[in-house]
Amino acid sequence: MKTYKSKYGFQELKRKVESLIIRNGMNIMARIDYSSIAEGIGMRLNSSILYLFGNPRRCTMIMRNNMRAGLYLPQKVLLWEDKNKNSFVSYEPLSEPLSQLSGSGNEYIKSAEEVLKEIVFEVSTGEPS
Repeated sequence: MKTYKSKYGFQELKRKVESLIIRNGMNIMARIDYSSIAEGIGMRLNSSILYLFGNPRRCTMIMRNNMRAGLYLPQKVLLWEDKNKNSFVSYEPLSEPLSQLSGSGNEYIKSAEEVLKEIVFEVSTGEPS
């Protein structure tokens, strides 16, 4: 898992990541707003949202090579805020869980990972946290 400190406050980080996902030809398939879910049960949680996103063509090609890759797709990125209001971006490179699957469509995995890295580095300081 990789985590980077963001150059932006949480709301701006959220806007930028959404824009970058779409600009890179991917779809946002789901947003899980953990802080809103916690609020709904009367609890407090720092701002945090998980995006599930991807390029349907890439995901399909990866899964055509090995259906079990669907356990790890679409890609995920977690945006979160610590108690000091610092924002962070966390993700797990697709190659880590997919390396255990044979025939997973390596060229598509590399392509998807490169786009995710570009998004993360555009919104972060570039220094791992």
